[in-house]
Amino acid sequence: MTNPVPDERRGHARLPRTQRLEVKLTCTNRPLQASALVTDAHESGLGALAQASFQPGDVVMVESCTADGAFGGQLRARGAVRWCRSAPGGGYRLGIRFLPAETPPEAAPATADYYEILQVNPKASPETIHRVYRLLAQQFHPDNQETGDERLFRQIVEAYRVLSDPEQRAAYDLSHAAMLHARWRVFQSPKAALGPEGEKRRRHGVLRALYAKRQQDPHAPGVTIFELEDLLGIPRDHLEFTLWYLKERGLLIRGDNNRFQITAAGVDYAEELEERDNSRSRRADDHLLSAGRASAD
Repeated sequence: MTNPVPDERRGHARLPRTQRLEVKLTCTNRPLQASALVTDAHESGLGALAQASFQPGDVVMVESCTADGAFGGQLRARGAVRWCRSAPGGGYRLGIRFLPAETPPEAAPATADYYEILQVNPKASPETIHRVYRLLAQQFHPDNQETGDERLFRQIVEAYRVLSDPEQRAAYDLSHAAMLHARWRVFQSPKAALGPEGEKRRRHGVLRALYAKRQQDPHAPGVTIFELEDLLGIPRDHLEFTLWYLKERGLLIRGDNNRFQITAAGVDYAEELEERDNSRSRRADDHLLSAGRASAD
């Protein structure tokens, strides 16, 4: 996803909460305009205190009222409102995620993660994809008596067929983004986010998302809170306690660029969670199989 904000701003760290930048918010899908103060900003989006209530999903134009140096010049960006709540002192707090100049049509989720199968970054070059494919194909070829795996070999061949073709890869990338969005979305309803169980699911979702990011992009493993908010479908206010807890436990760190990264301890814990889930699924399958046999008898 490209960012419509000037390139000069991309290298800037998040603005401190004490900085008060005034912006104008103009809703593009209904007649609504309001002034707002930026309370938190990043290359992916911003938080603001507005004088009017916006709805999640509203697409807004964000324009700074003055040429402020914090954004490398006059700010003019297109964004989507992720959440909006009443502020204790009056007005409304809201989170906005920047959008590209033109949003492509929503693609149907892919059925398989070809990048994960080939164990490469989604930004990997064709040369890297070809090199990794050759190594994996040799390792898992059915004729390899030690490590051969026919099912995995077929997946590797299919992944390479798609990712090695520029046109097919471009089309797949659209559906791949939708697939990741669906995979990591933790809560399907507001009630699922409540209570201790909801908090546990938030922690598990954050760790698994950071684990996947570290595995697929080891040179840039960080994820912003705005990206987590969008990826997991969790409002930022609900994530702050989760991120604090995981940081205190040493399962993640927050870098100087305000991006969260999983630690080695976090990797170990995420793998334990995965094994627990797999064991639970196997027990459920065994139970169903036993029940089916009993019914047959």
